[in-house]
Amino acid sequence: MTTLPILDSAPFLTGPGPAEARALLESLERHGAARLVLPSGFARLASAALLHAEAFFARPEAEKAEICITDSPHHRGWSVMNTERDWREQVHLGREWPAAEGGPDWARLEGPNRWPVPDRGFRAAMEAHLEAGAALGGALMQALAPFFGIRPEVHDPVGSYTLLKLIAYHPQRPGGAARPGVAAHVDFSLLTLVAQDGEGGLEVQEPGGGWVLVPPEAGTLILHPGELLEALSGGRIRAVPHRVTHAGTSKARLSLPLFFNPPLEAWIHPRSAPPRSELGSHVHRVLTGLEGPFRFGEAEWRRKGLNRWCATCCEGA
Repeated sequence: MTTLPILDSAPFLTGPGPAEARALLESLERHGAARLVLPSGFARLASAALLHAEAFFARPEAEKAEICITDSPHHRGWSVMNTERDWREQVHLGREWPAAEGGPDWARLEGPNRWPVPDRGFRAAMEAHLEAGAALGGALMQALAPFFGIRPEVHDPVGSYTLLKLIAYHPQRPGGAARPGVAAHVDFSLLTLVAQDGEGGLEVQEPGGGWVLVPPEAGTLILHPGELLEALSGGRIRAVPHRVTHAGTSKARLSLPLFFNPPLEAWIHPRSAPPRSELGSHVHRVLTGLEGPFRFGEAEWRRKGLNRWCATCCEGA
């Protein structure tokens, strides 16, 4: 694989025919990812969100810390990750829902975001991009669901636990050892839709185990499946390992991954799948491939609330 296939997203938003649905399925089965060309209106929303993200990350650290994620019971807000496997800062956002009153632990994942002050249009830009992404994610899943008998309540775009992450990958320090932006991993999602700026650095793993650079292209999103779709498809669609190494030394690389997820209360019924063989270095994963039915909210809470973000790294934690 030298390039990812290109798909027009517009037909999925208006009702795809069998040919478009089949092309989407084949792209994900064969290549693991695709480039989605956006309608002009959606492309403008993505560009606006990237500009607002750039302006936010340029703020003084004290201002960004005012919306620190550690002060949010709903896992929303700003954080910094400067470790051997992650060299970035980020903002977690989701749909602006009221905080749940009582209920199971995973109900805490619903709640309000933490918005920067002054706003300067940040909130409006992020909410517009998030809702457009949720609609597209739902439409793509609606096209894929019949191939695997996935129930509508699993990919309901209205009730979906859709998350948007703003990420600034730090530039390399001149003369220092290269630091990874984020280590190899797969996403715990149904689908992930990624907008990126012009800096580059995103790599996806091809079926043979090699890594392929995905160059940024204006007006497109990168689409790749997550672990939940792998489980629901019985492994026909694999969650694609990906990583980021930002080689630049002068400015950060910006990325806006949007994670289209089931509603928190939805049950996931994995289909049996052939054993997954790891190629090359370790890839962080949440699922082991041996799970029976599970509620998505409970699994998401183990990942976030209990810090069980990798089935191998966190084993026994």
